[in-house]
Amino acid sequence: MEAPWNPDPDRTDDEEYFFDVQKDDSNAQATMGVPKDDGPADLFHLWVHPDKRGEGMGSEMITEAEETAKQHGADALNVVVGDESGDPEGFFESKGFERGMYEDGELKEEETDSWHQFTKPFDF
Repeated sequence: MEAPWNPDPDRTDDEEYFFDVQKDDSNAQATMGVPKDDGPADLFHLWVHPDKRGEGMGSEMITEAEETAKQHGADALNVVVGDESGDPEGFFESKGFERGMYEDGELKEEETDSWHQFTKPFDF
């Protein structure tokens, strides 16, 4: 599958490439940073309009994010979401994620009262 994520040249720095995607007239959006060297990609913005949730756009963007991250050599995909996200644990675990963050080849768990962390290491 070819991932339709677009590089954002204005936001690329020395360490990361940044990618953005919008779907359904901006009813779903996501932004991801992928390291230029080894390491995990960070999906730091994933939003689907409440009226559009349950239609598969979030799942589609997660799959596309994974493919884009793999194409650029990332070894995992990390996600941090807030409490307002409904049932983030159920959603991300159904996509093969586990709680925690993947850093330096290890699973690290850091939770706060208002943020949840999930990771999905890639098997190459």
